[in-house]
Amino acid sequence: MIDLEVPDYKQLEIELGYHFEDPDLLKAALKSKQRFNETLQSKFGREELDPQKALSLLGDGLLKSILVAMVIERGEKNTGNVDHLRQEEENNNTLTLIGKKIELWKYLDVNDDERNRMSNIGIDQYEPFAMAIEALIAAVYLDRTPSNYENCKNFVEKLYVRLDLIKKKEDNKTFIQCINELANRTQPNS
Repeated sequence: MIDLEVPDYKQLEIELGYHFEDPDLLKAALKSKQRFNETLQSKFGREELDPQKALSLLGDGLLKSILVAMVIERGEKNTGNVDHLRQEEENNNTLTLIGKKIELWKYLDVNDDERNRMSNIGIDQYEPFAMAIEALIAAVYLDRTPSNYENCKNFVEKLYVRLDLIKKKEDNKTFIQCINELANRTQPNS
């Protein structure tokens, strides 16, 4: 059984290599729509815009542009290849793998139904990690005043490079080979 009690976020900040000036952004990035609406329903009797979803939309756009820059910086000059590599690196499987690698399930604020679902299907198949990773990227972007693209880019690069999810310029492995190697090194935590 996975321990899904929501802990102090300091350990996650250590894992991410980033300290949030506004911890509410971090909490919003990790609060599921179900939990958010559950809280609002009990307090106000209505549903509102889900902040995690809003953050993930912004994070998705930021991630796309950052990954394009990273692929080009690695020396890729063919635009078709740039787009293909960007798509490989931003897919839900990759983001779920990142979520698994940083043990994101320990920090997600989910309701009992989501806890049961996560336990039943296992963390390897838990697609809301992708939304949470995108929301975290946006939270980093918005955390500083003024919002800082370069700060956000450094955060994404750390996530991908630290977790061996991108090939470095001198590395001949393909991105898919790196993903497969990482998947084989980590054992499911269910």
